[in-house]
Amino acid sequence: MAYNPQNPNGQATMANSAPVVIASDQTDVPVDVKSIEGFYDAGNSSTTPLAGGGVFTGAAIEITNYSAINVAVYSNVASATNGFQMQFSPDGINWDHTHSFTLSTVPGGLSYAQAAELRYFRVVYTNGASAQATFRLTTILKPTNVSPSRYTVEQAVTATQMADVVKSVIYGKTTGGGGGYIDVKVNPSGALVTATTLEAAADGGVSVASGTIGATATAVSATPGQVYGWYIYNPNSVVAYVQFFNTVAGSVTPGATTPVYSIGIPATSGANVFGIGVAHSTAITIAITTGRSNGISPSSTVDYNIFYKN
Repeated sequence: MAYNPQNPNGQATMANSAPVVIASDQTDVPVDVKSIEGFYDAGNSSTTPLAGGGVFTGAAIEITNYSAINVAVYSNVASATNGFQMQFSPDGINWDHTHSFTLSTVPGGLSYAQAAELRYFRVVYTNGASAQATFRLTTILKPTNVSPSRYTVEQAVTATQMADVVKSVIYGKTTGGGGGYIDVKVNPSGALVTATTLEAAADGGVSVASGTIGATATAVSATPGQVYGWYIYNPNSVVAYVQFFNTVAGSVTPGATTPVYSIGIPATSGANVFGIGVAHSTAITIAITTGRSNGISPSSTVDYNIFYKN
């Protein structure tokens, strides 16, 4: 096996070997640049101003090689209502699907990015009643999807901006029953249904202050807390008022101390409420009187049950 100085690290030429010629096709490989860049669609672009009520109808173009369509329009006068249209057709004759917009903020413009939906596309623009002095319509076809326009945080959101429509189902994990997932409920109008729930007393739930009083400052809680509800019965033939104070009982004088809020209980009736907590930052004190802020006791004491939490 002889040494080959042209290939000192490889195999030397073997005895009785014959040279082999390997053919190589050095022909240039064509690259279609337009397949990876956007295409300016002159048939759906224009700078010719329209008369009042005038119509620009673009040429049908096949868009099967494109994924997205960007159309920008500028005018010094408003379009007709829904006068800016992006139309799609399966055959270039029947325009089955149309996205319509109104250019109303003038002078000004609109810009939209739309997915290629059918085989053919065109733009139809109908001007409003006033003749245009300036009109710029530009259509660019893109072979790849494009990101939507981005805005700074302080820019206002307007009805003319494009938006992604999202339809989703909200599930929530239950705290009992094995921790399964269930639908989050909404009411018939579509508003989210919420409810205030409190843990059982063993886990720090609400406390109850219960008794029967008149115009005597009575402590529900001598420390800060929240009132979550009440059941109150008024046996009198006139309205009685339950005054709530954010002050310790020793500092409350009914008729002189202004209540934070006052609940009127109809004659010979009961009232019960349970819901979101009302915060008392100092204390929870009540008194029951014949007026919403006076210091007069009703003829008969009023039965109360106050639900609260510290």
